Amino acid sequence: MSLSLSAAVVGKIVAVVNGEAIYLSEFENGWETLTEQTKRLREKPLSVDEEKKQKDMLLNQMVEDKLLAQEAKKRGAKVSKRELEEGILTIKNRFKNFPKNYDPSKEDLQRDLKPEEKTEFYKELKNQNLTEKEFTEKIESRLQVMSLTNQEVNSKVPLPFKKPPKMGEKPDPNDVTDEFEKEARDLYKQIETRYNDKNWKMNPDDEIDQMTEILKTKLGETVRARHILVPSSRTDNMKERSEALNKAKSIKKQLDGGADFIELANKNNEGPAAKSGGDLGYFSKGQMVPEFDKAAFALNVGQISDVVETPFGYHIIQVEEKKAAQRLRYEDIKLELVNVIYQRKLEERFNKFVEDLKKKAEIKIQYKFDESPKG
Repeated sequence: MSLSLSAAVVGKIVAVVNGEAIYLSEFENGWETLTEQTKRLREKPLSVDEEKKQKDMLLNQMVEDKLLAQEAKKRGAKVSKRELEEGILTIKNRFKNFPKNYDPSKEDLQRDLKPEEKTEFYKELKNQNLTEKEFTEKIESRLQVMSLTNQEVNSKVPLPFKKPPKMGEKPDPNDVTDEFEKEARDLYKQIETRYNDKNWKMNPDDEIDQMTEILKTKLGETVRARHILVPSSRTDNMKERSEALNKAKSIKKQLDGGADFIELANKNNEGPAAKSGGDLGYFSKGQMVPEFDKAAFALNVGQISDVVETPFGYHIIQVEEKKAAQRLRYEDIKLELVNVIYQRKLEERFNKFVEDLKKKAEIKIQYKFDESPKG
């Protein structure tokens, strides 16, 4: 079944949690948001199996959210009027039209929405099938769940510091508790082994591999480069592709003849790169598409590449500076490791709390994504 929002599905039920229904219309709103996020993060669309897995995960998340909201209400979790007003204001601030790169003042964040901003806010409420009253109730429910989570999760996980730092203060690495120190060193040894293994290849599903890859990017060799791009898609016809390639070759010939790279970059690039001489700043291995990455790191400082083809078109690259890779040291990443371990403990505690709620709950899933919903 293709999930598209329509009046025909608004009353359909996908799950019932302790007698409370989750409707297909609610699911579709969540799926639409998730789909937009996925499009921004992935080049290829989801396969049929991946889509079904994502839908199952979303429905499971909605069931868990319903359970937490019910438990918070059952325990009488309190939300003050001020907390509710601040929660509502936080959401409304997303609809305020601030200039690009503008740092809003306290007054900016406290003011009411302007007429055109209110129009966008109410438009979003309509898209979510929410009245303003229902929106307020939703925010209050979220704040109640946060209060419950603090009570059942945050307060029951030991802090990583003997003396917790004050608000705004940087934690003292020497103040880490013995428990967290031991776990941080153990985690460092696992990362260090992979970091120094020349034959290591990342498993994207492995948490320690993910951390190793991040550190390799952060501490590895970096270059600062400029480029001139002649845009061309691999789906363009042969004539367009040939014209783009010939233009790139012509620019390269001018550079070989002594033309100024920055001047040609400003003249031939589009967008922000046209005003910065094609300056890309510093980047590490793996941050650019493979073809560009390989060419840039193979150049010496001051050297200009041949024409390099990528999915974006034809590039000519000039390396301006290079920085050697840094050595991995425990002291430099200790606080990051401690934070990873602390967040892991919070997640484990939260998952256990939710699983305990599930065991005591009556949950009926009434919809499979290859069938029509019941209800």
